Amino acid sequence: MSRQFDASVDYNCSSGQLFREANMTAEHVANMRESFNTRLLSANSATAVLEEWCGSPIAAYRVAKPITPLTFEQKKRLQVDDGSRIAYRCVDLSCGDVVLSRAENWYRPDLLTDRMLHILEETDTPFGRVIRSLNPRRTNISVSSLSSPGLVEHQALLTIDGRPLCEVRERYTEALLLFGCEVITQTSRDNSC
Repeated sequence: MSRQFDASVDYNCSSGQLFREANMTAEHVANMRESFNTRLLSANSATAVLEEWCGSPIAAYRVAKPITPLTFEQKKRLQVDDGSRIAYRCVDLSCGDVVLSRAENWYRPDLLTDRMLHILEETDTPFGRVIRSLNPRRTNISVSSLSSPGLVEHQALLTIDGRPLCEVRERYTEALLLFGCEVITQTSRDNSC
C-alpha cells in the first residue's frame, strides 16, 4: 500500500463503505470527528495529538509538489516580507501505511537550529516532533469542513516566545477516525464502534 496521498483515491470514503465495514454509525463518525477536532483545537502540537489518537508514532513522508507561495495574509502572520527566507515542507502524516493527513508547513528557518533544519530536510520526522523542545504555541486560524463528514482542514500559526515560526495547513482524512474508534468507545462505554 502506498504511503503517499493520492488525489485519485477516495480518501473521503463518501460512499461510507469504510465506516460500514468498521460497523460505525453516522453518530459514531460525528462523535469521533468532534472529539478529534476538540483535541486538536486545544493542543499546541498536531503531531502529539495524532500520536496519542493513533496510539503509536507517526511518520512524515515527503510529497513532491510545487511550493505553494505564501499569501499576503500568511506573510503578515509570519511577520516576513518578500525578501525573507521561508522554507516549505509538504508531507503525508501516516500511521503505518495509513495516510492520516496532508500537512503543508511554511516556516522561518532562521528560528531553528542547524540540527532541526537537517532533520526536517533529511528525515521522515514530523515537524511537531522536531520543534517540540522549543515549546511552541499553536494558535488556530481556521477550521473548515470539506466535502465529506469525516474530512476537515485546519490552519494554524505556531509561535515560539511570541515570535511566529510556522504556518501550517492540515487536511485530515477520514481514515484517522478509524484509529479514534477505541478512544470513543472507551469514553462512551459503547463497544459497537
